Formats: sequence, structure tokens, C-alpha cells
Amino acid sequence: MGAGKFMRSILLLATFTLISMTAQAASPDPAANGMIAEFIKMGAKAYYMGEQNGLQGWLIIKDNEVQIGYAPPDNKSLLVGVLFDAQGNSISSQQIKNLYDTNKEANAALTAVNNQQLNVSGMPTQAAFSGAPGTPMANMGQPSFMPTTPPMPSSPGEQLMQALQNAAGVDVGSASAPKLFMVVDPNCPHCHEVWKELRAAVYGGKLQIRLVPIGAFGPESERASAQLLHVGNPLDVWDKYIAGDQNQLAGTPDAAAIAAIQANHALIDAWHIQMTPYLIYRAKSGQAKIVQGEPKQVGAVVDDIGP
Repeated sequence: MGAGKFMRSILLLATFTLISMTAQAASPDPAANGMIAEFIKMGAKAYYMGEQNGLQGWLIIKDNEVQIGYAPPDNKSLLVGVLFDAQGNSISSQQIKNLYDTNKEANAALTAVNNQQLNVSGMPTQAAFSGAPGTPMANMGQPSFMPTTPPMPSSPGEQLMQALQNAAGVDVGSASAPKLFMVVDPNCPHCHEVWKELRAAVYGGKLQIRLVPIGAFGPESERASAQLLHVGNPLDVWDKYIAGDQNQLAGTPDAAAIAAIQANHALIDAWHIQMTPYLIYRAKSGQAKIVQGEPKQVGAVVDDIGP
């Protein structure tokens, strides 16, 4: 498919609105939450990041170690980790950036963390701060004074892969093989050609592909994409459909499946993806790499992925 804009402006606006919504109300008392109160007794400092989705966000720093926590309205517990929206975008990153920009004490504490070059858990990447000087490093670690929490993606590419993993889609191929993410339209001829060159690696157990389907070619593509989400054997169905058996994705999908495909459109709009196929993968070097459109040499992509 050629470059084309997917017209989902309302959903896209809602996505960016969600990311930017952080409360500007006066900071509540961190000691009202029992867990945060205990950390303060241990010498930690708690900085209020604002309220999001009914949760009070807190940045907690102790001895140049950093953690993120979210307190529910009853303040009887603390959720430790990074908060993402439905599209996989980090709400926490924006909250911390706002805190860094507006709170001098928090700014100084975060700068001290960066200057110490210590590991930071749950922090946004350098890019998330738009290059602000003295911002936390992208290196990830685990503070000793709080429970384990999954690290944030360390680059925009990693964030996009996580977003596509969370999006509506199907995995085809061995779960133990390196993964390639592929945004596809079932009726895109370029997607067909790329699949024909990738299928041997998939069937041979050398590659797993997460197909994230959209309906860029219109209602029929949207219908077929929605059907793909619920088939029993997506690898067999997808392969036969690409080979010309249109009955593989025949039928009327339910409303939930259609809504899932529309959510995929909102996601690709948010990431400015304008071509199918769209490939992203982690190379053997560890770097996240993107290929927009049909690769000139599909075999080179497979070789770059691994094993």
C-alpha cells in the first residue's frame, strides 16, 4: 500500500489528551498512604505527580534510587510500576517530565540521580524529556527499598514494540523464536509479497510474527482483519488467505472485533505509521529496527533478527 493517512483524528486526539491529563491540584499528604509513610520513615522523599485515572501518582526517591507508585482513592495500598494508556503509551513518562519541569526540589533530586549515574527503575527514557539537561539516565535497575517492578521500555522502538504486543493481533510461528512485529492489511499486495518471503522462516521455527491487522483498504479489509483475530489456527488461515483462499476469513465479525481493529487504527495514527507492511523487530545487536513498506531484501531482515 502507498503512503496514506488513516482518518481516525477523533480517536487520535483522545489518545494524546489522555497522555497529557495530569492533575494540577495541590499535593495531598503522602503520609496518608501507609506504604509511602513507611518509605518516608526510611528516609525517602515522595513527590506528587498528579492524579490519573483515579490514582494518585508518586515519584519516590531514596539514596539516589527512584521508584514510581500509584495510590488508589482509599490509600490502603500502593501500586508500584509504570502507568500506560490503552495504546501502550507511558503516562508516567509525561507525569515525571511535568514534575521535572515544575518542581525545583524534584528537579534537583532527579539531577542528582543522573549525576550519580546510578540505575533507575521505572523512569522514562532520555528522549521522553526532550533532551532536558540533567534528566535521568535510560539505564534500568531495581531500588533496594521497594518491590520489584517491570522496567519501562528504554527507547521509542521498544515502546512501539510493547504497544504492538498489547494491540489486537495474532502470533504465528514458534513462541521460542525471535519475534517480528508486522502491521498488515489482509488485502495489501505488498503485505502478501513480504509474507511469501517470510513464511519459510516461520514454518521452519526460525521466526515468530505478530500480525497486527488494520483495515486501510476499506470496510472489506476491516472485516477480514476482525475475522483474523478469532480464527482457531491463525498461521494456517493467514497463509491460505494470502495464497488466494478468500473463504478463510469469510463471515461477519462481532462488534468487539471491529472495535479492536479500529483501536489498532488509533494506535498506528498515534505512531504516524502510514504504510503497510510496517515491520519492527529487535536485531541481534539488541537495537530496535523499523522497515516501512516492503523491504528490498526480506532475507536480510530475517538474518538481522537472529538467531
